[in-house]
This record gives sequence, structure tokens and C-alpha cells, in this order.
Amino acid sequence: PPRSTLFPYTTLFRSLNFHERPMLFPLGQREPFFSYFMAALWALFPHAHAILIQRLGSAILDLAAVVLFYFAGKEIGGVRAGLVAEALAAFSKPMIIQVLIGMTGATVPMAVALLLLTTIRLFKKPDPARFIQWGLALGFAPYNYTPIRPWLPFVVTSFFLWLWFSKLGGKEKTREAFALGWEIGRAHV
Repeated sequence: PPRSTLFPYTTLFRSLNFHERPMLFPLGQREPFFSYFMAALWALFPHAHAILIQRLGSAILDLAAVVLFYFAGKEIGGVRAGLVAEALAAFSKPMIIQVLIGMTGATVPMAVALLLLTTIRLFKKPDPARFIQWGLALGFAPYNYTPIRPWLPFVVTSFFLWLWFSKLGGKEKTREAFALGWEIGRAHV
């Protein structure tokens, strides 16, 4: 087909044509998770068209985000809150548009939902296993699309401030410190 009809997909095809060098992608690739995920799908379905792989991969990432939002809502307020969070994520117009576009932005909701879930679980019970899960989620986030990166230092700083103030002076000082940290972080971003 002529280049004009498949312009976004020819770029994806060039970055996913990995048969000679399976781990190397072009220098223009910024975040590797989307490309590696698409390459893994293409390895599973080698005769599939690029558009199918793009849309299928984006839909899988979106469904994973919906499930993670359910678990995050369930951690906050039970099954009913989980179902509401899941429904809001499932009917989110920006998430649906990202699936239809099929580009790297489709990874952001999943990374945000994973980070939100592990942060909420860590707030509930700060033990070593949850710190490790939280660290893995924080480490996974930069491998996704760029807009999540400025929030990572804010999430880490706010959690450690909350942990420090909760050990110092009880719930009231913790709420005040967390509100102050939230406002500083919001002003920064």
C-alpha cells in the first residue's frame, strides 16, 4: 500500500520488524514498554496485520487498567467503590480514544492504575512486601508514556512525608502535613 494511507502504521511496522535484532528498536523510540509489548504480541500472532496488533495491544492494556482501577477502588471503599471506579475507567472517553489511536499513550492509564493501587495498599499497611511492590510499580512507570514521569517524585515524597509525620505526631499532624505536601506538589506540577 502507498505510504500516505498507512503513515502511522509504517512507522510502527519498522519499529516492530525485530527478526534480526530482537531487543533493539530505533533511536526515536522513547518509552520501550509499548514497543516490547507490541513485539511480543506480534511474535504470538506473526501473520497479523499491524493495525490489528496495535489495536489488540492497546485494548489489552486498557482492560488491564480497568481491572487495576477496580482493585484500587476496592481497596478504598469496598466492592461497590471498586465497581464505580471500574465503570468510570471503562467508559472514559480519553481511554477509549487512546485504544482507537493505538499509540504509546495507551500505556499511561495502566501505569497510573498500578501505581495508585500499590500506593493505596502501602498507605493501608506499610510493610516490606508492599514497599517492594510499590518500588516495582514506581520502577515500571518510567517505561511507559512520558506524562507520568513528573508525578513520580511527588508520589514518593508525599508517601515518605506521610510516613514520617504519622510516626511523629498522630493523625492530626499527618493530615496537616499531607495537605501541605499536596498543595506544594500541585503548585509544582
